[in-house]
Amino acid sequence: HSNSGRYYMVKDPEMVREALATTEPLLSINEGIPEDLFDHIVGYDDVKYWLLKSIKAENPVHILLAGPPATAKSLFLESLALLPGSQYTLGGSSTKAGIAEFLLYFHPRFLILDELEKMDRNDFSVLLSLMSSGLVVTMKKGMRQAQKMQVSVYAGVNRPELLPPELRSRFLPFHFMEYSFKEFIQIAVTVITRQLGKDPDLAQYIAERVVFRTRDVRQAIQLAKLVDTKDEVDRYEGARLL
Repeated sequence: HSNSGRYYMVKDPEMVREALATTEPLLSINEGIPEDLFDHIVGYDDVKYWLLKSIKAENPVHILLAGPPATAKSLFLESLALLPGSQYTLGGSSTKAGIAEFLLYFHPRFLILDELEKMDRNDFSVLLSLMSSGLVVTMKKGMRQAQKMQVSVYAGVNRPELLPPELRSRFLPFHFMEYSFKEFIQIAVTVITRQLGKDPDLAQYIAERVVFRTRDVRQAIQLAKLVDTKDEVDRYEGARLL
């Protein structure tokens, strides 16, 4: 312990080696990837392919999903949050404790960040260091604490132009467009039937009513949770216009 830092020595190295030998087979990332990780997301086959490649990559790969709200960005991020060793957070909430503290506490293998553009500027510098060198640095009571990590960052952003250019350059970007009429119907029906177990005919009716006011699949899902008949769909749509 000195003015510049605090250091630790392992008391029983042999015991640590035995523990690592026992647990390392359980920590294989490739073995922990669900086979149906992205099955509920309709289309985007190229995005699925490269995301799976990045998950299995030996070295960290950072991917940015960019585009307007109500595209598939959040669906992909929510799926990635199911990976072993992943931690999910919103950019706007990272300022409460700081992304550095978050990283040092959870030690994620995959960091899932939604609404990245809302992150505090100080957290941007922490993220930049992590993505550039794998180093996370904090200052506590005048002491510098640094830790090396192997973390892949997957982030979603509505407006990538709000990110610092040096941070954007660390990402491999994928750009999402707003759903077309046909795409929205197909995706909403698929999600409502698979996730909620609703009748396909009712799911189709919900999608066809919602699509005329929004292309946000989440709104179709929320409505599907409430209704059991087409009459209830009509009743909600009528009440919404009052």
